[in-house]
Amino acid sequence: MRTRATVQFVGLSGYEYPHTRVRCYQFADALRHHGYRTRVLSFRDRMAPSLSEAAMYGLSDARRLRLVLQGALRLALRPHALLYVQKLHYHALAALTVHRMLGAPFVLDYDDWEVGTDPYGVPLFCGFKDPRLTRNLFGSCDPERILERVARRARLVVCASHFLQDRLSEFTRRVAYVPTGVDTARFLPQPEHHDGVVILWNGVVWGEMIRDNVLMLLRSFPAVRQACPEARVRIIGRGAFMEEVRQATVDLEISPYVEFPGWIQPDAMPAELARADIGVMPVAHDDAWTTAKSPTKLFEYMAAGLGVVVMGRGEAAHVVKHQASGLVVDDERGFAAHLLALATNAVLRRSLGAAARIRVEECFSLAVLGAELAQHLRRYWRGGGGRLVEAA
Repeated sequence: MRTRATVQFVGLSGYEYPHTRVRCYQFADALRHHGYRTRVLSFRDRMAPSLSEAAMYGLSDARRLRLVLQGALRLALRPHALLYVQKLHYHALAALTVHRMLGAPFVLDYDDWEVGTDPYGVPLFCGFKDPRLTRNLFGSCDPERILERVARRARLVVCASHFLQDRLSEFTRRVAYVPTGVDTARFLPQPEHHDGVVILWNGVVWGEMIRDNVLMLLRSFPAVRQACPEARVRIIGRGAFMEEVRQATVDLEISPYVEFPGWIQPDAMPAELARADIGVMPVAHDDAWTTAKSPTKLFEYMAAGLGVVVMGRGEAAHVVKHQASGLVVDDERGFAAHLLALATNAVLRRSLGAAARIRVEECFSLAVLGAELAQHLRRYWRGGGGRLVEAA
């Protein structure tokens, strides 16, 4: 179905962070194949390119307000576009302002339960440091109340996980499930051309919660190393707590067998996964934020044909079918046992990896998800006269 409608994606982070890379840039590309005109306004890439991704979450209130104003002015130039707001942080105010002043319709794309705090008390909602600003501009200081208000005003809420679909359905009936997915044309299975068994974890160790996930992997590794002397771990990424992860390898006396290549640019990740055999998603804490996440790295592991070991908490349990397309475990003991089983059984790794590839091709490729997203948009809008109107 061809349409003249324009979808304007609005993200806080830049291309390096998966929620903006996939759910803005790559979703925008996928929608173009279905007749939509698309644009992406990344606050970091377009208006603050000198800042790191992490710095976007620590800006002063004055800098946040300036970026919101700049963003609103840019969005107001195309008042008839559908504003596709990815995440509900301070940047969303740019789109909400254009919605209030010019009546521009918007979609809320929600991929994390960013309400309350993490297990260590770190706030998950990134509004303003001064609660008076948050109250005046969002209409409340309560992140869940803010989420409810915005969700009710949105023409559509796109949720990245079943948990989020269930929670947001409490606020509105206009909810669609679209997981993050993966570009299966870029992430491809490769023949083994390296020695040993490479176990891979990648991500940003931005807090204690993520640190604890990686520590679970490291605690499980000595038994793997004993049974499979050629095994090694690659931990790709960066973050404020990465040094604690490094120290743990020393304390566990496994540092010679753990590699830290640093941050790898997203476009180079397919080559990195081609050097691996097993992709892991250990989860140390059972909390709403973890349960709500759409596991980007898991989709990439599976598309690359890796054998995967994941915790059966949250969305991963909907993605991986135990002993069919990967191994799903309930606790740290199970994680260690199944990691050992996969590391010592090449036939099992290959068969699960091949099945994982088929699974993402059928259900989680960007081609499939782009068609589903376009269908959801058509359910509520049709293009006409260069503007979007709600479908009957």
